[in-house]
Amino acid sequence: NPSMGCRGVRGLLSSQEVLRKQLRAILRAAKDVQNVSVLVPFVTTLSDMQRMKAAVLEERVSLMKAKIACATNVAIAPIIEVPAAAIAVGAILNESDFAVVAVDDLQAHLLGADRDNIAVRDYYEAVHPAVFEVLARMCKDAERRKKPLVLFGESAAEPMRVPFYVGVGYRSFSVAPVRLRGMLKVLARYSVDECRRIAARMLEAPRTLDVQKVLVNLDVE
Repeated sequence: NPSMGCRGVRGLLSSQEVLRKQLRAILRAAKDVQNVSVLVPFVTTLSDMQRMKAAVLEERVSLMKAKIACATNVAIAPIIEVPAAAIAVGAILNESDFAVVAVDDLQAHLLGADRDNIAVRDYYEAVHPAVFEVLARMCKDAERRKKPLVLFGESAAEPMRVPFYVGVGYRSFSVAPVRLRGMLKVLARYSVDECRRIAARMLEAPRTLDVQKVLVNLDVE
């Protein structure tokens, strides 16, 4: 896809004037606000995060020298949606405060299936074992570095998948309020230990059909 060349952080890093203007605006707007985070979309490499961190620091120093009030502490986090970033999430987290996992986009890129393309929608909707394996591996890498991961997207709130997420260690979710009730119902139904057993069965499943069999037997109604 030729448009990927200008997506997310790639486009920002190649348009420094736009990037610096956005960072200055965030820093100035956050001068009296706690827990402000800069999310970096479409991160692929460790270098993406290093360059973004450097830009944030440079703009903060510049504002302080100009005696312009600005945030003194801003968290920075990658949005993990590219498979290369998912595989290298441990290294990327060394340059980040946390990470946001865009489950839907990551799944689309892993399976090579655009979720909005009817011709390949069956591939996107398949519960492919590789998707769950990558999600589990990412959580382990984050735990080793004591950095939180936030699951984001429609699939993050999918009731049948919630036990798996909890079972492999995810504890932070960013979901639409309309999906929250369904999530809470599942969380009330299953203990953490039960979720771990469910996740283990899913990770042992060699085929999409085997994963589906585990999911359809869950009590999420």
